[in-house]
Amino acid sequence: MIKGLSEMRRLPRVGKIRLGVKNKNEQGAVYPTAVDYFVFEEKGLPKEITKKIKELYGEKPRELIIRFFSNDLEQIFPQYLKYYKSGQLFCKGDGEKARRRKDSGELEEIRCPYKDCPYYQQKLCRPIAHLKFYLEGIPGGFFQIDTSSINTIININTKIEQLKMIYGNIVNVPLRLNLIPIQVQVKGNKDSKSFNKTTYIMDINEIQENTIEKQNKNTNTSITNVIADEDFIENDMPEEFSEDKEEIPEGFEVIEDGEDPFTKEEQKEMLMLNKFGKIQIKGKDYVIATFMDSQNKTYNFIIPNKEIFKGLNEIKKSGKTPIIYDYRTEDFNGYKSLIEYKVLTL
Repeated sequence: MIKGLSEMRRLPRVGKIRLGVKNKNEQGAVYPTAVDYFVFEEKGLPKEITKKIKELYGEKPRELIIRFFSNDLEQIFPQYLKYYKSGQLFCKGDGEKARRRKDSGELEEIRCPYKDCPYYQQKLCRPIAHLKFYLEGIPGGFFQIDTSSINTIININTKIEQLKMIYGNIVNVPLRLNLIPIQVQVKGNKDSKSFNKTTYIMDINEIQENTIEKQNKNTNTSITNVIADEDFIENDMPEEFSEDKEEIPEGFEVIEDGEDPFTKEEQKEMLMLNKFGKIQIKGKDYVIATFMDSQNKTYNFIIPNKEIFKGLNEIKKSGKTPIIYDYRTEDFNGYKSLIEYKVLTL
């Protein structure tokens, strides 16, 4: 036996289940539409498995019978803040620490500021969870459902915790997985009124059966040391089937976490202040500020205005990092001079 290798187990994924379908508008553009039933991704799924699923659960199943293969939430419902870029996972964080991919392809560990991060505020980064489970009657491995719905994440976390409190060990406990309707508030732009909209979130509940039989099934079957099958290894990018975004009139967005100061029109380039320096131009000293973008490209701006320097410097002295956006510059003796900006802090 090889310590650190022989105890590892690889659990294969049979397939993925979507929470919506793809449609086309009159212009031919493809857009996702959420539905009130589970959609099995047939690409790569053996025909005999597809046939068995339809026999057991029907063409448009609204309920699935599932069993978890582990008590570890990290294995059955991992959830992180994720930013996918150019078809691969660029940054993954937990609200405190994150791993980000550098231009070289290497990963570096950085601080994760969560809702104070420009990526999050521009909706490039968001919470994503992956529900993984055995599907009753379908052998061979687990199925996976991706979700970015905060309501679903909170609901599933709550139900799993409740089941653990009742049974201690939730492995192999038969459960019903459903989509349930909830009302969410949708806000409009300054010329539109808010309105309520029905959307669907995932919900799990126990199946009532003989308690002794359940306890007998539920013993010593948890899989440990499972090798990860996605993220930075496979870059398994979730498809955009967010339950919150379909069939919403133009100019409206769903209020779910209530914290996003940006509109689509305001999603512009953002620069992070790196350092201040001094430069002499025509015999006179000026402050020069060096900023960096998300690709670590540097920008040098002259700061001739004392109030601008004072505002940025006070943020920096407080231990935070100023991030400017919607900024405007002017030519200043061959240099760019920072005239105005909006600011965030890290």
